Amino acid sequence: EYQFKAPKYFLERVYKSNTFYREKFDRVGVKIDSIKTFRDFDVMVPFTTKRDILQSQVESPPYGKHLGMKSEKIAQIFFTSGTSGFGQETYCLTNDDIREMAARWEFYFQSMGIQKGDVVANVLPLSLLNAAWSTHEGAKTNGMNSLNLGVYDTEMKLDFMKRFQPSWFWGTPSYINYLTHVCMKRKIDPGKTFSRLKALSVAGETYPKEWASFIEKFWGVKLHELYGCTQASGWMGGTCENGAMINGDKRGKIHLAEFSIYCEVLNPETGIHVKSGEEGELVITTLFREGSPLIRFRMADKVRFFSYKECSCGRMLNAIEAGTVSRYDDMIKVKGNNIWPETVDSIIFSKDKIEEYVGRVYIDESGKENVEIKVAMKENIKINKKEKKNLIVEMRKTLKQKTNVDMEIVLVQRNALPSFEFKARRWKDERKDTLISNVKWREN
Repeated sequence: EYQFKAPKYFLERVYKSNTFYREKFDRVGVKIDSIKTFRDFDVMVPFTTKRDILQSQVESPPYGKHLGMKSEKIAQIFFTSGTSGFGQETYCLTNDDIREMAARWEFYFQSMGIQKGDVVANVLPLSLLNAAWSTHEGAKTNGMNSLNLGVYDTEMKLDFMKRFQPSWFWGTPSYINYLTHVCMKRKIDPGKTFSRLKALSVAGETYPKEWASFIEKFWGVKLHELYGCTQASGWMGGTCENGAMINGDKRGKIHLAEFSIYCEVLNPETGIHVKSGEEGELVITTLFREGSPLIRFRMADKVRFFSYKECSCGRMLNAIEAGTVSRYDDMIKVKGNNIWPETVDSIIFSKDKIEEYVGRVYIDESGKENVEIKVAMKENIKINKKEKKNLIVEMRKTLKQKTNVDMEIVLVQRNALPSFEFKARRWKDERKDTLISNVKWREN
């Protein structure tokens, strides 16, 4: 009953105050009084897309028509990270929006055992991106000590963490992996060095189960996962006490903040709600936002949906699967085959000797599509030529089986590859550049 009344009330308020949505609803003939069931909501209320928001910003710069309030009420501006798709969306929050954003974190901190007075290390830099600010405001509002380390390099981050002893911090799997590597290099034993650490979280990327189990063992705490986005003004889901991994071989569940955001997981082709255990696209409606509100925004995030009944924690909040949230628009089509970066991640990083990789898709001189993956092994790993060859053959064979595409694998030194601190962008598609070069060559 609550979940239906909240979106209905939100639609009524936004229709009166927001030119962007009033025009959108009038264009397709939405009559809010006619929405009496969730089915009516699904059928009558149109989606909002990234393209809609970007067009809104073009028509009414700099905040867009979707701002929905006087600019004097803006307390903070955020950009999306722009790591996939095109362009950066702009979202503005009021002070009330920021307080609501921060209050949501209480559920997540409780599930990890983080209490008032605990130190929370915020390793992301405070900028126009939302992730670090959401973490900072959430910690501060819920009585934690927010230790903002984002402007320092990794070595200094670790030094400050040794000094102030955080109870929790989070990062992308890529950065946690790099942080782990630095700890190993410096002979830091997290269990002894960070004795007050209660939990560790990841977000923003997929990761193999084997990697998650290794991270838990190395850091000596349970691994959790959070889900958030600028569109939802920060944190909007997190694992419960069960964590991101259950018994080392089963993925946990990220419970969604349905008390604050109406979440739908839909088949992207049909728009029909998927069943528990099925994959679909996450669609969100911000129920209490005043600045830059969103109604049925298509996230383009591919998630596996689970009913709250599927989790043993007892919370009545539906969930998505930990470790597998990916992007529909990250998919690369090679030789007619759909290749998902997370599929390659799971194969490459299941090998405990591998530290990092990058991949590229290109067209060679003969015009053929090719995939090259540069792989760096962990430092101090002793491996002979035969073992290296066998490792390459094994990975190449598995990649072929899983993707139906033969990929060349090249071993390189670790310093030849980047170290990702936020969202890892491991793949480059160079085919377009090659085709453009070919066109210019032919024209000349």
